[in-house]
Amino acid sequence: MAEFNVRRVELILTYHSGLPKAWLDNVWAYEIFLIIGELDGNIAYGSTDYYEMLETKACSIRTYRQFIKDRSAAGELLVISRKNRKRKSLNLSENLRHIFRSL
Repeated sequence: MAEFNVRRVELILTYHSGLPKAWLDNVWAYEIFLIIGELDGNIAYGSTDYYEMLETKACSIRTYRQFIKDRSAAGELLVISRKNRKRKSLNLSENLRHIFRSL
């Protein structure tokens, strides 16, 4: 049973890490955070691609888009526009990258 305690401690440390609570309120939001961080602004992927990659898809596309819009407005996500395409890639702000590295 010690494994459960270790996992719980890791979860609590993540919750108190300084990561904005909007990213931790829903499993899908935390997964999006990890997907965007992993792809690191790769312009081959757009906002809809991130949604399609979700394994924990517990939200509508509308909710997802509003979340992305809100996080971009808060400065947590950087929007990378591509020439000749309306697709927009995303990247994490330096602050979020710093918090993630400290986890």
